[in-house]
Amino acid sequence: MMMLAAIIAVGLPGCHGDPDPAGRDLAGSKQQHRTFLTFGTVIDVELYGVDRQRADTAFGALEDYFAAVNKDWYAYGDGELAHVNQAISRGETVTLSTPLAQLTRRSLELFRRSGGLFDPAIGELVKLWRFHDSGADPANPPDAAEIAAWLGRHEGVA
Repeated sequence: MMMLAAIIAVGLPGCHGDPDPAGRDLAGSKQQHRTFLTFGTVIDVELYGVDRQRADTAFGALEDYFAAVNKDWYAYGDGELAHVNQAISRGETVTLSTPLAQLTRRSLELFRRSGGLFDPAIGELVKLWRFHDSGADPANPPDAAEIAAWLGRHEGVA
């Protein structure tokens, strides 16, 4: 999070006036805009009162940061979380990076506070439904026995 705050702060010192949610340019503020895809969604970023060069630098750093986090925290790719999940499934002990450890602690806290309604440990269920590779087909759900087996293995995991 410190990295994200530092990246966003690149554009803040030069701000003049308050940005208007309606998109009007207030007090002579220059507006810079960038859209990119990450985390499976569209990210829209606007900076006010920053010249194009500083905005491009900030946008580039932010996009690089989000791409790295998306890779490292995606459960099925080639990043840290995927490697951790694979090691755990083999019964191995793993050491997490500080950012992933913080995310894991927060996820488990939300699991407890929500009474299990938020569950960060549903990867195998996601695979059963094929949501991880966009192959989900509501007309062909997983077999009820597979879901029941997953539930039996999963109880009390998170």
